[in-house]
Amino acid sequence: MSPSLEEAAELVELARKSKGHLVPAPHVILSPTYQKIWRHIHNGDIGTPHLARAFYGWAGPTWGQWFYRPGGGSMFDLGVYNIVSLTGFLGPAKRVSGFVGTAIKERMVEGEMMAVQTDDNVQLCIEFANDCYGVVTTGFTIQQYRNAAIEIYGSKGTIQMMGDDWDPDGYELWQNEEGAWKLYPESDPNWPWTDGINHLVHCIRTGQRPIHDPAHA
Repeated sequence: MSPSLEEAAELVELARKSKGHLVPAPHVILSPTYQKIWRHIHNGDIGTPHLARAFYGWAGPTWGQWFYRPGGGSMFDLGVYNIVSLTGFLGPAKRVSGFVGTAIKERMVEGEMMAVQTDDNVQLCIEFANDCYGVVTTGFTIQQYRNAAIEIYGSKGTIQMMGDDWDPDGYELWQNEEGAWKLYPESDPNWPWTDGINHLVHCIRTGQRPIHDPAHA
């Protein structure tokens, strides 16, 4: 684990030289629903992607003061899921900008008030290839929500993942030529967000290369 790009680059290089596997979390790209959406996008079912939006947040933990200290925060705890999802669908980021702040300065954690020393409120903008742009909304500032986790808007349609990207609940597809929404229920409601461990064991046993690698992370 690394909270800095410099340390992460060292881990990527060590993994490249190692005979073993380094499988990074989060494991969102392993879910059956994620992979179905990926195929729709890369088969051209929504045309050329132009815009994307990803969303994940809640009110924040009341345990573990480390969540609110340097090295913690909503981006490292939550936003990374959305970033992995979008870059998995759309490719690497060319440029990143955004707003990152601390909206709630003090929080009650483990029965005592503490000063929040890291971010809890984030809007992140990502530029992908071909002038495609994505937005990630995340934070410990969201009480509840009822919207899609991931939305991808293309030249010929729209596809959106319901639920959360770490806990998908099916997806919806709009294609202009069809002129109607197609609703796809979740095919594997028991898919575990810790599936990367199973995938790692499978790769060790079979010699298969892991689907997600440190460079993506």
